[in-house]
Amino acid sequence: MNCKKCGNLIDKDANFCPYCGEKTQESTYQESNYEDPFKDLRIENNHASQYEYQKNYSKVNNIQYKDDLLENNASKKTNQTLLGLLLGIISVFLCFIPKFSFIGIISSIISLILVISGMKKTSRGMKVIAIIITIFTFIISIMINICILVSSLEISFSNGYNTTLGQYFKDTFYCSLYEPRMEGYWLDEDNELLYLDGEGNYYIYKDKNELTDNYYYGTYERDAGIDLNSEEVLYGDDDYCLYQVKTSDNKVKVDGVVYHDTIDFLKNGFTLKLSKENYNWLVLVSKNNEEILFKKQ
Repeated sequence: MNCKKCGNLIDKDANFCPYCGEKTQESTYQESNYEDPFKDLRIENNHASQYEYQKNYSKVNNIQYKDDLLENNASKKTNQTLLGLLLGIISVFLCFIPKFSFIGIISSIISLILVISGMKKTSRGMKVIAIIITIFTFIISIMINICILVSSLEISFSNGYNTTLGQYFKDTFYCSLYEPRMEGYWLDEDNELLYLDGEGNYYIYKDKNELTDNYYYGTYERDAGIDLNSEEVLYGDDDYCLYQVKTSDNKVKVDGVVYHDTIDFLKNGFTLKLSKENYNWLVLVSKNNEEILFKKQ
């Protein structure tokens, strides 16, 4: 049937014209209770065809549906990118778990996949930040694991001492760091006093209560680590940091008289061993492997 007002073709059972809103003769609804469902979509043209109306209605609704779908999808992609970014940062710390450092590499790979797969619907700024951080954490995770692997390699020295490469470099660092701790006064069990000043001079007093007579003195050069041969330098063992000492200008003062001589272990140089657990203990080792234990005063 046709609308009596606008003349457009409408359904015979329709109560109102979808084009102009005119009531049909068959309408039994009260006008005051009616809300036009096509108010926002109606084409204000009395000569518009039914095809134009349907096309306009479908177009508007399809666009609204797609926009909602894209908005929800973009939100999911952003959350996925943020998750990947967070996982990438955490992966660096996972690399430091003893014996399970490889977990850090696995998690960094997962974070990289999450970020890449979520990049299409993520803002440009977030893309750049996320991809840079995840690639960086991935590289760092690999480097940490390589360092851990290399540091676990075992090395052996000509004196029979075995350690790992990581522990060797650790001893090298701490040997240099703790070297100044050896300066000062040290007392052995026989009440003899060793004094190492900060200017390269040493003094060994036979009695700590007599510091003006009966003592050895001279200059020394102290090097971190001991030379086992021309190719090996050992900086520490399981208990001590090791130092090699060479003496010169050795003298001894006995009963007020100074002699240009000294005992053999001072003349030939010696080794100093500083305890790793307690820096208040120092061991003096002669070339004949004679040891004297000193305590810091």
